[in-house]
Amino acid sequence: MAVRARIEGSAVASLTTGRRTIVALAIGCFAAAVVHAGHQPPVPKSDWDEIWAAGRALLDGLDPYAALASGYQANQFNYPLVYPAPAVVIAVPFALLPLQSALWLWAGVGTAALTWALLARGWWGLLGLCSAFYIHALLSVQWSPLLSAAVAVPALGFVWAAKPTIGAALFAGWPSRPAIIGAIAITAVSFALIPGWVRPFLTASLAMPHTSPLVLRPGGFLLLLSFLRWRRPEARMLGVFALVPQTALLYEMVPLLLIPHTWREMLMLVGLSIVAGVFAFREDPSHHLSLAIVTLWPIFLLVVYLPCLFLILRRENTSENTHFPQRWR
Repeated sequence: MAVRARIEGSAVASLTTGRRTIVALAIGCFAAAVVHAGHQPPVPKSDWDEIWAAGRALLDGLDPYAALASGYQANQFNYPLVYPAPAVVIAVPFALLPLQSALWLWAGVGTAALTWALLARGWWGLLGLCSAFYIHALLSVQWSPLLSAAVAVPALGFVWAAKPTIGAALFAGWPSRPAIIGAIAITAVSFALIPGWVRPFLTASLAMPHTSPLVLRPGGFLLLLSFLRWRRPEARMLGVFALVPQTALLYEMVPLLLIPHTWREMLMLVGLSIVAGVFAFREDPSHHLSLAIVTLWPIFLLVVYLPCLFLILRRENTSENTHFPQRWR
């Protein structure tokens, strides 16, 4: 045990800030190139396409919720705007660019930030980028890599306001004063720019049939056992994660990459994610999404969530966490 600790400690020590930065930027650029090559507008292929459109509407002086509702009714988008106004405000700088450029830039930034966070463990943290969770999030250009990265970079915690469900789970695990200040600030800006956003946001998001808390899905209540280790950040994160509405698709599971503490645990989780990904690929959630989620959930519970719960419950109920310290200061 002591030898293993020394080896892992030396691996982390060898990753200086400069090395982490170079590796994170290089992998972020690669991810951006993948999205640039594979994502072709104008057909929306991710939720972020609609966030970009909402940002463009705000830049044009329009109400983004009304604009997206009109686009949804005209079959231009798969959904109305189901994100809170802070997400639109965050998207505004990217909306200054053409859609395809904005997509690859967003994917690159999210991947670079997630890489930086994963490298807090040592080089083996990069195994997480081989997971089906991350790959699905990358190819569908999702928020989850950037949201997850904020646990290691509290200054990024303001992004949790853009997706407050998953953000609440991450904040429960790793509360941070910079994060809460940033979230309050960007929420205040969103009210200044889009004063009446709460009602249309709630109306649209509550109407989505494929989102519900994991605890309301069969067997999902078992994840609440993670609160038996409530002093541990990853335990609090998983417990709250089970309580908030979400789609339960692979890209939502990127925060689970914060649970492994050793390369063996990470390798196990990555392998299980690939098994889950094979089933998800065969089911193809892009068609009949609600039905696909119902079909896939038992597989995800058995193959992904319960092993994560096992990793947490086998640990002592202490606040020790060497990788992502809480920064309430």
